[in-house]
Amino acid sequence: MVLAFVMLSFTAVLGAGGSLPEEKPLVPWGLIRPDLVGDVNGDGEVDALDASLVLQYDAKLIDGESLLLENADVNSDKEVDALDASLILQLDAKLIPGFFVNSILQLVNELRAENGLDAVVLDDTLCRVAQIKADDMTDNGYFDNISPTHGSSLDMLRRLGVNTLTSLSENIAKGQKTVPDVIKTWSGKPSQLSNMLMDDVTKMGVGYNPKENIWVQIFTD
Repeated sequence: MVLAFVMLSFTAVLGAGGSLPEEKPLVPWGLIRPDLVGDVNGDGEVDALDASLVLQYDAKLIDGESLLLENADVNSDKEVDALDASLILQLDAKLIPGFFVNSILQLVNELRAENGLDAVVLDDTLCRVAQIKADDMTDNGYFDNISPTHGSSLDMLRRLGVNTLTSLSENIAKGQKTVPDVIKTWSGKPSQLSNMLMDDVTKMGVGYNPKENIWVQIFTD
């Protein structure tokens, strides 16, 4: 079962109130990905040392000759900067599922390239919202774009101070066990495929809960 949620004009009334939960670790999900995105120094680990090296490189305190810069660009925006360092720290703390996030980003951008569209980049706020939604559906036994706990993605983003969006879309899925499977499922549904191929979005967030294999994908401009 797959649902999509597209909002091109924002007239939604804020739903559930209160603050969003703090980020929490996922069920253990193993290695980030075979090439260890985030492993900047090549020691086989993704940790605070890698984040520190990214910050030093961004500040031009060190050169990149001894760094694996292809692993440092965690959000695939062709820049190595403080945002990558932040994502590395979240990967280290198991707050975001790097294997799934980066694999979905890669496949979505391949689809977009095939259709003449610009790539999207990962956004840590969107990843946080997507992960909260995936966990909420798992913990509370429902499957819907509107959370009885938190409201819509728009509600959640507004409570995090994101108030200037002009485009937002969301895909959710349940039961797929691999990234290729969930991308294939979304690609096979016109509304979900359309969400991945919107030409006015630039950012993406991904959430995944392995207990029920629930996936959330959010796009914004």
